[in-house]
Amino acid sequence: MHLLFLYNSEVSENLADVFYDLLKEEQTSADVNVSLVDAASKGDLETIRRLVNRYPNKIDETFKDQTALQVACYEGKYDTVVFLVQHGASVNLQDKAGDTALHLAANGNESDIMKYLADNGANVNISNAKQQTALHITVNKSNWKGSKVLIDKGADPSLQDCKKDTVMHFVVSQKDCPHDTLKSIFRSKKAKFSAVNGNGCSILTFAVMKNNKYVVDLIVRLNTNCTSDKMSDGRTALHLAAANNKVEISHCLITTGKADINVKDIKGRTPLMSAVYSGGTLKSVEQLIKFECSVNATDNSGDTALHILQTQKSSSMMRKRRGADDTQMLCFLLENGADVLIQNKNGKTPIDLTKDETEKLLIKTLAKKVIEKSFARTKSGFTFPADWDDMGKETILRVNIEPSKTDLMKQQWKDVKQMFDNTLPQARIVSIQRIQNKFNWEMYQVMKKKLEKQYGIGCANEQNLFHGTLPDKVDLIVEQNLDCRLAGTRVGTLLGKGTYFAKDAKYSDGYAQSDSNGHKFMFVYSVLWVKLVVEEMNMLNRHYKI
Repeated sequence: MHLLFLYNSEVSENLADVFYDLLKEEQTSADVNVSLVDAASKGDLETIRRLVNRYPNKIDETFKDQTALQVACYEGKYDTVVFLVQHGASVNLQDKAGDTALHLAANGNESDIMKYLADNGANVNISNAKQQTALHITVNKSNWKGSKVLIDKGADPSLQDCKKDTVMHFVVSQKDCPHDTLKSIFRSKKAKFSAVNGNGCSILTFAVMKNNKYVVDLIVRLNTNCTSDKMSDGRTALHLAAANNKVEISHCLITTGKADINVKDIKGRTPLMSAVYSGGTLKSVEQLIKFECSVNATDNSGDTALHILQTQKSSSMMRKRRGADDTQMLCFLLENGADVLIQNKNGKTPIDLTKDETEKLLIKTLAKKVIEKSFARTKSGFTFPADWDDMGKETILRVNIEPSKTDLMKQQWKDVKQMFDNTLPQARIVSIQRIQNKFNWEMYQVMKKKLEKQYGIGCANEQNLFHGTLPDKVDLIVEQNLDCRLAGTRVGTLLGKGTYFAKDAKYSDGYAQSDSNGHKFMFVYSVLWVKLVVEEMNMLNRHYKI
């Protein structure tokens, strides 16, 4: 069929113009998303106004999964954000990753934009695909101003992400978080301290593991019940602190948090047993006993702390990870009533688990002295170390520690040699002596008691440090101890007049001069560090920092 059209040429031209305008309109509309998002990223308000006024329904359209508002928030274009929100842009729209404009502002560290969004309807508790809120992001990026904004606007610090970490877990790891921000987070009415992350850690146990004493103290002041919370293996925060030798945190948990000092994990182990088993230093064991924990509590196997110590020492594999405090730990347990006759479920006593005959004799002797209350004591009532040789009426005794003698002495030699070899393995040890000075021991214990009264039981921060010296000063130091009025002049008194020590033998080696035989002399001192501040050349007295 053929159709014949009659038409007016003028009408035809007008229709063509209309169709052309419609086609042009359609092309511009298709490109407006790109133009709007691009203009938002640049903060080009003039272009944004023109596009939004002409295409108001396109304000929430996306380009590459981002709206103009989301891009402006991330790029920090505050004026653009204000304009878009005022013209109806959705503040809670989520992209494919679940991020809202608030998430993107948080990622861009744009705190002022975050506040504006929160003031204009943004939901501060929306989670993205990782189940993280904007607060998770700001804390993780150490944006404390933004974190404070979100908390003030009702952000929930207890919401968990895909790994079940809360914001409180996140902030524990951030040592630079200002205290006022920490307080805002942990004092939030929505804070739930019982929340456990994917590793089974509550907020408190996680703070202990991260050695964040300030947060531990903050938590237990807000909720003392937290100290009884247990991990999946039954361990509490005190178990963790004791096992990892965190004496200041342990002190906080016990005194402020009212932690049960004899609480048991699923293996029936107390914090004392955890400290012994982990190979921790004497400090944790001493602290727990001073707080009157049960020295003879038994675990599910019937083992006491003394059983555990002797089992660890008798195992060649375990000995490799034991510390240098084992002998002192053994003596301290015995001096404080550890029962050597308790049998575990295998019918073994701590003595049965001891291989060294000399050590067995020491255990029996010390146990007898506890019963008879016949320990040698100073005039102030302090007990002399149990492993000291009998001094009779002597006030000073130098005892040669030889590896060829008893296993006990062999272990003492090994402990000192290991400390030395850690940083100075090329040097050959000629001899090791134990200095037994009754007067110096008493003075040391008096000062330790004074510091623990001031800073807390176990918090005198006792450390073994090196001190290299001149050959002609050795006998004088043995008799009279170090004189802080004279010491320090050889190193230029850079940090004030006083006695200088080193944590590593290699540093003290530089200040130890050789005698005519080519031998150098170095002391290993027990030093009460407490908390020190960096001093200056003109300082004369010790300065402690609380």
